[in-house]
Amino acid sequence: MKPAGDRARPAAGVSTLTAAPGFLEVELKLALPASQAERLRRHPALRAISPHRAVVAELDAIYFDTPTLALQARGVAVRLRQAGGQWVQTVKTRGDATGALHQRLEWEVPSDGLHLDFDSVSDPAVRNFLKHAANQQGLQPLFRTRFRRWARLLVLPDGTQIELALDLGAVEAGGHQDPISEVELELKHGASRSLFALALALQDDLDLHPEQRSKAQRGYALALGITQSPKRARPPVLSRHLTVAQACAGFLGAAQQQWQDNLAGACLGDNPEYLHQVRVALRRLRAALAVFRGVLPASVLLALRQESRWLMQALGAARDWDVLVTETLPGVQAALPDQPGLAALLPLAEQQRVMAHAQALQALTSRRAARLALQLGEASCALMDQREASSAPLPADTDRAQSSAAGDERLDQFAVRILRKRARRAHMNASDLLALDVAGRHAWRIVLKKLRYTGDFLLPVFGHRRRARRWITALSSLQSILGSMNDAATTHRLIETLLLQPGAPREAAALARGFVEGTSQTHLRQLEAARRVLARTAAPWQR
Repeated sequence: MKPAGDRARPAAGVSTLTAAPGFLEVELKLALPASQAERLRRHPALRAISPHRAVVAELDAIYFDTPTLALQARGVAVRLRQAGGQWVQTVKTRGDATGALHQRLEWEVPSDGLHLDFDSVSDPAVRNFLKHAANQQGLQPLFRTRFRRWARLLVLPDGTQIELALDLGAVEAGGHQDPISEVELELKHGASRSLFALALALQDDLDLHPEQRSKAQRGYALALGITQSPKRARPPVLSRHLTVAQACAGFLGAAQQQWQDNLAGACLGDNPEYLHQVRVALRRLRAALAVFRGVLPASVLLALRQESRWLMQALGAARDWDVLVTETLPGVQAALPDQPGLAALLPLAEQQRVMAHAQALQALTSRRAARLALQLGEASCALMDQREASSAPLPADTDRAQSSAAGDERLDQFAVRILRKRARRAHMNASDLLALDVAGRHAWRIVLKKLRYTGDFLLPVFGHRRRARRWITALSSLQSILGSMNDAATTHRLIETLLLQPGAPREAAALARGFVEGTSQTHLRQLEAARRVLARTAAPWQR
């Protein structure tokens, strides 16, 4: 075993290795409680589809980077891994990671455990980058992983081959450890959606949750003390020549990625923005399901809509109390500094917030939420697999023909049709606006929000960036005013809840409600002006 402090040196002289094509690794990562490891190993479903006995190995890997972390910045991972006295060098690129599904190029070659040799990397750009980094800065050990791997090759009835690996151990860096207890499902042959189908079958008996972080990402975080920050949506890149099904798969994957990116932070509960971004991801998911509902089979669409609605509702109370405690009540106190009695509302609201977050945490970490994430991944993969092999069935094939035909429509034609339809629904004249009550304004806000998300999804197809930006800005301003008015209505409801508690400060509650009502009247006056601006703004899809 090479000492952790030694540097792995580039091989001197002429390499005996020849460049080999990169292997596209496709794998689904899942977290599993260590207490359920034996249950997985003995799972009857695995024995039925495994032609060979499981293989057990002790794996010890060292990951390298330059002092300036050039490899991490480039999205390249380099490691030396020892198993059974043999060393293997692996190079991996960043590739594509959506939720827990990782797809990336990798190159593996035997090694002496002392030298790094990049001549086997067939991609010239990656090979030259690694050689330059090694020669100019040197590569040094940064962190290591040590774990026991229990692996079994599975052969499904349709011929799909998947390697299931159960890893138990730890990531180590700087005297610290991060436990590893995860399952990797690596596709050897077949369609990628089969990984999700297998995970869902196993999840009937196991608490399997999608794990978006690779071991390398966890190692960097541990070695460098990296803390995550809330992540906003990263929409897929669109072109007018994509099919509707391809766009749908991209947006489902983007929503899942935003959800998983913010999940750990939302579970900690230290920063309310994480939970907010999880709910934004779920709203974007539900908006995408509405926009692209003709693409997915009806049974798949129904399941995703029902389960995403459940999770949104389960998180709603925590978000409402977050807004009251961190935004609304502090804002009232700042505006009325001569009213010290307002401070008595905060402790009562914080108690409600803590209870709501406990309920949200229970939902976020539930097997039901994890199942939704896996179902979402399966649906997205099925759409992409369908485009690559039109004869491949979707997860439910009873209405496959109809959904397949809808998915083959060109995206630019679809975008014009759906945006016009949504814009007609959102139209509101001045007299109708004045007649709306609180419930009516909330309903219109939802219609506008759906239009805004549809615009976010589809406007990049048309180009016209300035026109699109002006239209989105006008729509967002109107939506923001309605959102503030909805927050005011929510504040009234939450304060009523606080007043049910013994000893609640009724005078302070009345002050807070009066202040919020005053801001609502201001917003009401701003609403018509914002409506007129949107009505005058040219729609980007109009010629």
